[in-house]
Amino acid sequence: MAQRTLFTPASGDTENRAQQAPTAYLLSSDPHLARGLEQAMRAAGHPVAVFGTATALLDHLKASMRGCVLVDADSQTCGSHLAVAETVRTRAPQLTLVVTTAGGDVRSAVRALRAGAVDVFERPLPERQIARRLDALLRQARSASGA
Repeated sequence: MAQRTLFTPASGDTENRAQQAPTAYLLSSDPHLARGLEQAMRAAGHPVAVFGTATALLDHLKASMRGCVLVDADSQTCGSHLAVAETVRTRAPQLTLVVTTAGGDVRSAVRALRAGAVDVFERPLPERQIARRLDALLRQARSASGA
């Protein structure tokens, strides 16, 4: 089944957001998770961009982006999304990386950490914990940039 893009910002919108305030970039093929995290980030006052496909995120990735990226590497997208995590670290080094993996998949967790992830969450996902961690990372990025 093909993945669909949940939301793709207009091309200039992502770059403008990246220059204005640290943003939460969410890559997930799980609409429930994406919606819940998007709402939590917006409620905490953070800009959010949600992507349903790896291609959509990579098309909008800019070196100037600040904030954090959540890469939801579920059992169906694990390999491709972990490759995205590796690409994010090289193309947008200012973004902090958080990855989810399929339950008990140690190999994927190690790969995510080697790609530069600061946190790896295991499925089933503790959505509240992820939201709190993303909020903390965005506040930290905002403090560091003086925004």
